[in-house]
Amino acid sequence: MRFAHATRACADVLVRLTRNADGVWRGTLPLLPPGKWYVQLGNERWRLSAPLRMPVAAGGLILREPAGRSVAHLRTGTRRTRKR
Repeated sequence: MRFAHATRACADVLVRLTRNADGVWRGTLPLLPPGKWYVQLGNERWRLSAPLRMPVAAGGLILREPAGRSVAHLRTGTRRTRKR
């Protein structure tokens, strides 16, 4: 997962996601400077991109399927992720 800063490419961050036994993808997001970012997820054939305003609320960023099931948890800072 890539976090691309809107105006400073040197600030871009790649976050490695790993899938657990429940099928939830998890990663640790370092603290990012305030401002506008773009979250990008994909591979060489497809890409999803959405704007994001930092900082995010405490607890990190949670991506969900339309049915409401959590598919990815990203915690801010250096703490380990855990399923809610």
